Amino acid sequence: MKVLLCFAAVVAVAFAAACDVENCKIEDECVCTSRSSPLPLEDTPQFVMLTFDDAVTRYIYDTYYQTLLLPRTNPDNKTIGATFFVPHEYSDYEAVNQLYNAGFEIGTHSITKDLASYWEKASEDTLVQEFKGQKEIIAKFANIPEEHIKGVRTPHFQLAGNKTFTAYVKAGCNYDSSWTSLPKDKLFPYTLDHVSTQECLIGECPTVSVPKFWVAPINDLVGENGINCNTIYGCQKNGTAEEIEKWLLSELEKSYKNRAPMKLLVNSVWLSDEQNLKGFEGFLDAVGEKEDHFLVSVREVIEWMKNPVPVTQYTSLLGNVPTTCDPITCVLDKQHETRYMRSCVPCPRIYPWLNNPTGEVY
Repeated sequence: MKVLLCFAAVVAVAFAAACDVENCKIEDECVCTSRSSPLPLEDTPQFVMLTFDDAVTRYIYDTYYQTLLLPRTNPDNKTIGATFFVPHEYSDYEAVNQLYNAGFEIGTHSITKDLASYWEKASEDTLVQEFKGQKEIIAKFANIPEEHIKGVRTPHFQLAGNKTFTAYVKAGCNYDSSWTSLPKDKLFPYTLDHVSTQECLIGECPTVSVPKFWVAPINDLVGENGINCNTIYGCQKNGTAEEIEKWLLSELEKSYKNRAPMKLLVNSVWLSDEQNLKGFEGFLDAVGEKEDHFLVSVREVIEWMKNPVPVTQYTSLLGNVPTTCDPITCVLDKQHETRYMRSCVPCPRIYPWLNNPTGEVY
């Protein structure tokens, strides 16, 4: 095991060469940066990835997630997918467990969710603590197998070059969902075996080779007054429910031209506006009526990229194996502040944090 880990570390710091499609084959889990589907357009499913990175609170779960997601199905009559990149502070781990048991993907966001400058300047060791530490927190207090938490999103999409991606690998993650791309590019997921040709819009992008590590690009939307935007809230689009629905469908139509997966970054602040919520519901309803469109998690798209099948043969991934939760409300100390944390297991001694994800060390 030690030999394997050392070998992986050596590969992770090798500088990446240009990608050659003749030497980068999907059967080796190697995919070049591309705007093209691995299948003919008419055979390619149109994926719409629903992603969330708010703290998972009981209020948000009951008000939005339960009503928006649970009742909906894809054309194969399976429940739609979504990915939750869970930050630590204020998250209710009973609710996280419920999302997991409902079949949704759980990813890691961070422990602190600090300012953008923090993520730009943080050391690799700190980044490992943020991403791996949060995986450990989710695994323990939401009672979710840690090996099932594979996706990661850096707060504020603030990539810090090579150290971010080497930290991802050390944290046990296998794909990134932070790298933004211009609306015109409409990229498919790809691996970092070779140098990426994706533009770097926020922060610094990697130059090292990270074999079999996936990037699921955030293909930006076009919002109010033509602005490029990576979150729905950031698009600053206002209007009636019908106008919001029409705008989202028009953005989806742009992705449909080359079948690039559309990734929607949805947050509770945006959903708290009644017109936005109704417009989003209308959009989800409209997508659900299209036989070649699937509302999915990021993991589902990457798995499809590994084994692309025609839309007529595509079925959504099966949900997660349910785990138990014996909910308890913990009243904990965090540097002389009182914090409340809903947990699926007995309470820790203090509030879990950096360098102490289990909360057992005073």
